[in-house]
Amino acid sequence: MHEMGHQLGLGDTYNLGNPDDLMFGDLFTGERMLPANADVIMAQQIAIIQNAAAAEATLPAGVAAPGGTLIVPGTAGDDIFNVAQGGVIVAGGGGADTFVFAATVANTAATHIADYSAAENDVLDIAALLASLPPSPTGDNANLVRVAEDASGSYASLQVDTGDQHWTDIAVLDGVHDGDTVNVVVDPNNPAHVMHAHGELV
Repeated sequence: MHEMGHQLGLGDTYNLGNPDDLMFGDLFTGERMLPANADVIMAQQIAIIQNAAAAEATLPAGVAAPGGTLIVPGTAGDDIFNVAQGGVIVAGGGGADTFVFAATVANTAATHIADYSAAENDVLDIAALLASLPPSPTGDNANLVRVAEDASGSYASLQVDTGDQHWTDIAVLDGVHDGDTVNVVVDPNNPAHVMHAHGELV
């Protein structure tokens, strides 16, 4: 099992306080360790990080996050990410993931979501952000949000009207294309609003 851990990307550990760890490097001959939940989650997260880096590599120069950008991985289950600052890469992995954006992200670089999937019931919750902005003249905050596919066809941007039709990128959705569904919460008292990515928006 220890060697299988290496195949999954786990490294040796030498923490003498935890010699029962599957990846403890000083096992006695014939000694066997079974993986713990933490070992499984770590292996999942290594794969999620690798997939996120591969997704970023498909983006055009100038759009892809700079090398060394923090990648925040989820798990194979349903995860909730609280995004208070942009400029990071978030990758939820499998499951129905929720990405909750704070009001503070309007003034930071866009967050990259490497594996958004409406089919897995992922949700982008921007209700707090919208509550900090001038209300929509129509009273429907969904009018302050759009998903615009880039001309390269390699990603779409979740954009918010921060005032007078000034569209600000809040999130870069790697691999989302024209016509794809995006679930967006614009009001905390209502279910997610189903939007679709559109190309050629100005």
